[in-house]
Amino acid sequence: MKRLFSILLTFAVAATLFALPTAAATVEGDFTYYNNVSEADATYTFAFDEADFFAGTCYNHALTRMSLRLAMAAFSKESVTALYDSLGFSYTDESVSYPTPAFDYDAGTTTIGYAIGARRCTDDEGDYTLIAVAMRGHGYGDEWGSNFEMGAGSRHAGFEKSAAQVTDGVFDFMKQNVAPDTRVKFWVTGFSRAAAVANVTAHNLNAAIGDGTLDATPNDVFAYTFESPRTVTTDEPEYDTDLNIFNIVNPADIVTQIPPAEWGYVRYGIDCPLPDVTDDGYAEKKAREVAEMEKILAAAGVGDAATVAAAYSSTIDDQTNQNVQFVSDLAATFVDHQHYAENCERDLCNLVVSALGENGNLLALLFNNPFPDALEVIFGYMANFETVFNAHYPELELAWVDALTEAELSPTPPVTPTVLVGDANKDGAVNLKDVLALRKYLANTPVDVDLVAADMNGDGAVNMKDVLALRKELAK
Repeated sequence: MKRLFSILLTFAVAATLFALPTAAATVEGDFTYYNNVSEADATYTFAFDEADFFAGTCYNHALTRMSLRLAMAAFSKESVTALYDSLGFSYTDESVSYPTPAFDYDAGTTTIGYAIGARRCTDDEGDYTLIAVAMRGHGYGDEWGSNFEMGAGSRHAGFEKSAAQVTDGVFDFMKQNVAPDTRVKFWVTGFSRAAAVANVTAHNLNAAIGDGTLDATPNDVFAYTFESPRTVTTDEPEYDTDLNIFNIVNPADIVTQIPPAEWGYVRYGIDCPLPDVTDDGYAEKKAREVAEMEKILAAAGVGDAATVAAAYSSTIDDQTNQNVQFVSDLAATFVDHQHYAENCERDLCNLVVSALGENGNLLALLFNNPFPDALEVIFGYMANFETVFNAHYPELELAWVDALTEAELSPTPPVTPTVLVGDANKDGAVNLKDVLALRKYLANTPVDVDLVAADMNGDGAVNMKDVLALRKELAK
């Protein structure tokens, strides 16, 4: 009887899991997104290739292009599920969560829209399940408030809260729909606020891999974020070890400059900056970007697309440095990170919601603003506001990404502290204790291991190959 019950239970669990159909290895078509210039839904081309998911720690330009399209489709539930359908991803009502945007500073709550789906893929090692995680980066109303909820700690509190919801959603999705012994890879993306949440979500997945919660390697996480605000300070331990997160940032976009660098804020992963007006060869690259922008706007039905593309692609001289100076001047009005968190954050978050939220009114910035010094700095910057605002448009990001080659969008590695290769237990020496630590880690025994130092052969994964390499090194 007990055996029969066990068999029935196994079948019951299996019945709840996805039977993922075989999907085409490559898919081309059109996706839908909200176009900010035409102020209406529009379509544009995409090209998906499962061969792009070979190594998460290696930058892939084709995957960058596809990831941005998924991030833009995720602006709405309808568009992202339509793209998932085209790509052969399966999803559930629970895994596509687009709640009405809400934020309550005093209650410590905020919402985040996200869409999680899965499809069967194949690589050199056989079949695996690719789990896509895309977040809402447009039309998020009152969630604006959480952008300014930094908290006093090393992690941006607003983004961390939202990322925790998405991370929980990923684990729930896997528990309910993916068999425990299935090999998995993760594709994470988002634009603007969603980029910041995607940045932290990918870091959370890496942490789960590091502590053994997820049976995967860093090369199984493919994270591409677009125009992300900064998410973490350099006070965070190992803030710069997420080498599978690529942040595509426009230096002319002020969103990428906040929170302030003076307060120690950076992003997890590796920044890949778009060309700056001061770069060599900028004019030629810019001409290619404008041509791509014209294609995007023409496909969206924008009249005189060439003229409009040139206008929306314009950049003032020294725009990046002006943005940096503006953010620095604005930060100075709040004294420092600690003072902001303790004395200003609550009022500013609520002010932002009253001005930019679902029922917001920009006049609140004028008549209900308890920060006159900050307002003065903002007014001094208003002359270039439209040009700077355009630099954050996803259409401009798409034009740049399509115009550039992989070599031109070369990643800028994070500032990485000196790593003693082989020092797995982080005691400052390389010896047999590190071999023991590695063996415990691979046996899923709780142990604190430096995964960067432990990766002896530099393949982005820590396994028995690294144990053998370390023993060979110690035998010299």
